[in-house]
Amino acid sequence: MTLDSFISLTRRRVGVLMTVIAVCVLAAAVVVWVTPATYTASAVAYVRVNVPVGAQDDTEAHYAATQMAPRKITAIVPVFTSEAVGQRVVDALGLDVTAASVAQSLTATHADDTATVSVSATAASAAQARSVADEAVLQAAQEVSELEGETSPVEVILMTPSRLSGVTRSPNAWAYLGLGALGGVVLGYLWIIFRELSDRRLHGAKDVVAAGRAAPLGTIPLSRSIAQDGPLRGADPNTEEELRRLRTNLLHVGTKADIRVLVVSSARRQEGRTTVSVGVARVMAALGRRVVLVEGDLRAPSLAEVLGLSSDGPGLSQLLEGTVSLEEVLVSTSTPGLEILPAGATPSNPSELLACAAMPALLRRLSTAHTVIIDSPPLLQFTDGAILAEQADGVLMVVRSARTTGDDLNDAALAVEQGGGEVLGTVLNRALASRRGRRPAAGQGRPQP
Repeated sequence: MTLDSFISLTRRRVGVLMTVIAVCVLAAAVVVWVTPATYTASAVAYVRVNVPVGAQDDTEAHYAATQMAPRKITAIVPVFTSEAVGQRVVDALGLDVTAASVAQSLTATHADDTATVSVSATAASAAQARSVADEAVLQAAQEVSELEGETSPVEVILMTPSRLSGVTRSPNAWAYLGLGALGGVVLGYLWIIFRELSDRRLHGAKDVVAAGRAAPLGTIPLSRSIAQDGPLRGADPNTEEELRRLRTNLLHVGTKADIRVLVVSSARRQEGRTTVSVGVARVMAALGRRVVLVEGDLRAPSLAEVLGLSSDGPGLSQLLEGTVSLEEVLVSTSTPGLEILPAGATPSNPSELLACAAMPALLRRLSTAHTVIIDSPPLLQFTDGAILAEQADGVLMVVRSARTTGDDLNDAALAVEQGGGEVLGTVLNRALASRRGRRPAAGQGRPQP
């Protein structure tokens, strides 16, 4: 992964990353909140080995004391944490605890080549921790004096009282919160990378290219204006320009010199094929062409609802059955040159009806004077789309950003090819600005069929 791709991934998933960090920091705060706080204070004792008064050879006496001091210090370090000293501290401070608990709260450490012992005490308050640490040194001095006897040259002195050193709190709130934030960053990126590697959905044109079976011909941005005003009323300038670019690309692809019958389909429902069909038909009519938009989805027609037309009248199914004429079912629109052929009543045999001889005859008749655009059923759910694709000059596959997977796109394209049709390319629908490289209209549209 390059630095640019890492930065791009972070931008796309910054919401997830921030959420994971916030959860981890909150978890750390909860741990700090529910964990009883303890305080640790430290005092320093100095261990001195006295030279006997009146020694005949002071040099030899000092040397002997120097040699004796390390051994004595090592021997008396356990005294500081003994229960005997703990009992002395309890009696001296009047604590309502046991000698064993005080002894367990004490630690004593001695660094080599020094004559000092660091004594630390842990308690429920900072003041008590300081008192116990200092008193432990004083009581250890008394205990050593009794153990060594009155003639012992060893003397323990409180060199640095605990008030001169800081008190540490456990758990440390800032340390826990910092670890929580760091853990959130690590877990967040692990989750993001895992999702990125396992995500088979197509988010941008590069993903469509990587899928490998159909070239991207256009990108329709996420647009509020289509949902609010309807696809026949036009859209915001960015969306209109993308529809014109898609129209231009459609007119220059495929093996035929001029595409007269175009099927617009998708792998599954709710990917935007009906909205794209209407948009393409409208911008085709804007070129001065006569366009017929055919609702080829006889199972779950939605074109009438999208365009605000009556769904009670006759349509394609009655036309193919021979009960009505073409003139009776064509519906004019507010867009000059654009007519609609709705689905009509739902038949009992949609696939057989679309595959009958009347359907290709109808398309030949319409295409002599019109550009025919068919809003097809989804290819992976029914055979209807493949049947219509075989009778058309090409298929435009609608890919919904962050919903359609590469496997679905490839399977749908394969279904078209196996049925004798030709996939002209794809259009990425409802693309976000971060995936397009330019800013689309803001907001969310209603679900597209």
